[in-house]
Amino acid sequence: MFAKVAAFATLLSVVAAQAPSIVLETPQGWTSGVQANISWSTSDTNIRFSLELVNPTNFHNSFGIATNVDPTSMFSSFTLPIVPAGDGYILQAINVTDINTVYGSTGDFSIAATPSSVSSSSSTVSGSSTVSSLSITSSGSGSASATSAGSSASNSAPPASSGASTGAASPSNTPFNGAPAGLELGLASWAVMAVGAVAGAVVAL
Repeated sequence: MFAKVAAFATLLSVVAAQAPSIVLETPQGWTSGVQANISWSTSDTNIRFSLELVNPTNFHNSFGIATNVDPTSMFSSFTLPIVPAGDGYILQAINVTDINTVYGSTGDFSIAATPSSVSSSSSTVSGSSTVSSLSITSSGSGSASATSAGSSASNSAPPASSGASTGAASPSNTPFNGAPAGLELGLASWAVMAVGAVAGAVVAL
């Protein structure tokens, strides 16, 4: 009988030694990629620990949330990593140097999807632009083209019309015997005047 009591006491001591020394509050309303809070209670204020996020269903690895946490603070605030939305998440308090030693775990909880404002700020935006160009061709036709940011626009001017315009013809003197008409007219006038003078002299005689 005494042996049975001793064995039972030993079993209780082993169970007590394996019992979690940190009781973590099960989170509610957590959202991927934004700030979250966790609180806990513990009777052992000498055990510093790390917080890790695990989900056996969605991924095999764990996400480190906080490290070297002071147990006496009873509260921690941090930014969640971007993780798949869903349930089955567990937050664990583990030994800082031995991840296989778990001091405490939360119950299962869910995490909502990352807000669009957070996901857009972490994405990479890429773009390209093309230097604008302009070309002009003369000689009766004009064309202009411009290209910017991958799009192009072109304007073509119709060929300039060509033609000959004729105004009123200005009067011109036609040469006579190789001499200008004006000179011929002057000589004729002098000849008439000379004949008139001779005739007048004859009449006077």
